[in-house]
Amino acid sequence: MKIFKWLFLVVVVFGMAGCATLVNQDTQSVVINSSNSKSVNATVIYKDGMQSGQTPFVALVRRANQPLVISVEESKCTKATTMKKNATISGAFFVNAIWCFSCVFSTTTDVATGRMWKYDEQIIVSVANKSNCDN
Repeated sequence: MKIFKWLFLVVVVFGMAGCATLVNQDTQSVVINSSNSKSVNATVIYKDGMQSGQTPFVALVRRANQPLVISVEESKCTKATTMKKNATISGAFFVNAIWCFSCVFSTTTDVATGRMWKYDEQIIVSVANKSNCDN
């Protein structure tokens, strides 16, 4: 009888931990690159933070159901631009929902932690060149 109590406890604990929460990290690496393949200064704004760098660079962003806002700074040869990139649902969340369709707690854990979301691994930022630029 004791073994059934322990087995029940293990099932409850694993049932409350979502698959995406176990598989996905809290943060995700995203490569930011420019559409003209030239190095431009860009800023990525995400939930609870922001990172800046010269393209191409890797931003470590927090997963959330919020879009990434990517801004390119104006320079001698480029215009300032801003774009948004929405998060999508991670495949691990769907696996969890199908595998454990009766485990309501596991999918709510994925939702509550934000780990059910993912961003594209590479984002190309549209860069508009100025007409009066020599480069």
